[in-house]
Amino acid sequence: MAQLYAIESQIHHQTPDIKYAARQTEALPGLAKFRQWLAGNVIGLPAQAPLAQAFGYALRQWSALIRHTESGILMPDNNALERHIRPIARGESELDLGLAAWWNGGRYDVLPSRHGSP
Repeated sequence: MAQLYAIESQIHHQTPDIKYAARQTEALPGLAKFRQWLAGNVIGLPAQAPLAQAFGYALRQWSALIRHTESGILMPDNNALERHIRPIARGESELDLGLAAWWNGGRYDVLPSRHGSP
């Protein structure tokens, strides 16, 4: 995985066409070797072993794992999205603060923070 992120850091500011070409020539061969390694090493593991289940899951989800290599637009993970929605999941969105301020006549200082202090 570190190799994938190293490739992505090199092509981060490139055009989608250049990203696609780099992923096809650099990332896809490494991913193919990883798939071969997974398939070869899952064979000797007991079926109910956690490692065998993890390898099996990765192999079953292979098309999703390599989907970013089929495009110059997609990212290899969803970290950017998760960073943006984390405050919403925690109840800390700007919308919540704006509505609370409106409800309290524009006074943010009367709102307790999630740490207990106003």
